[in-house]
Amino acid sequence: MPRTAEPRGRAGLGLAPLKPALAGLNLCAVTWGLALLAGAVWLGAGLMERPGEPLGEAVLAELPVTLLVVLGALIALAPLGAAYRKR
Repeated sequence: MPRTAEPRGRAGLGLAPLKPALAGLNLCAVTWGLALLAGAVWLGAGLMERPGEPLGEAVLAELPVTLLVVLGALIALAPLGAAYRKR
């Protein structure tokens, strides 16, 4: 019977299969995408709390807090970019 190759190193794949795909991503675009996603979720949750209001008024009422959420997400994700650049 032929011998099979034994695995070397750590068990599991980790992020190794994703590295070629992640190498092409622009970290700035990923950071903005995640921050805008957080803002969209926050805005959606805020609009669900205002079922009787017209949509335009509800969006304008929720917009300042939504912008703060996006800014907070950008600030929270900034160390991720700095750590990625150091590698």
